[in-house]
Amino acid sequence: MKGFTLVEVLVALAMVSMALAAGFALNASTIARAEREPAQLLAEVCARNHFAMLRLLRQLPQAGQEQLSCEQAGHTLEVLTQVSETGSPNFRQVHVQIRQTAPAGGAVLLNLATVLGRY
Repeated sequence: MKGFTLVEVLVALAMVSMALAAGFALNASTIARAEREPAQLLAEVCARNHFAMLRLLRQLPQAGQEQLSCEQAGHTLEVLTQVSETGSPNFRQVHVQIRQTAPAGGAVLLNLATVLGRY
């Protein structure tokens, strides 16, 4: 007797369909990541520029929250800055969160933190 039984064919078909489904899921996540990557790069530029601006002030920022906007490559991003005091009066901890603006969903693109010292 030659050939495959119906059960063998169904098992092989199920295995092939699972492999294809996994491939499609991987492809979809890769595309989503590739679409999000340019926005994350712009968010990092905004955050690093904001840190540089705070360092150039030559004084410690006051503790509290501040919300600004950042224009990069035609995209407007929201910059939320949280400044906290540390145990030393010569240092401040700064957290910066970059979000997309409301029409794009308001998703958080990047969170960065640093410690600024007195000059």
